[in-house]
Amino acid sequence: MTAGTSALFLLTSDAAIEAVVDALRGTDMRPSATSLADEGAQQLRALLDIE
Repeated sequence: MTAGTSALFLLTSDAAIEAVVDALRGTDMRPSATSLADEGAQQLRALLDIE
């Protein structure tokens, strides 16, 4: 990430990744996807204060 810019993070269990990528097509956004193991997802939810 670059200072002075923004980032959008989506956290989902059943994402249609291609639909998200298609929706962002034609914008200046650069989508990137990754998967987390259950433990990593729990840690991220705790960090973001998501139940």
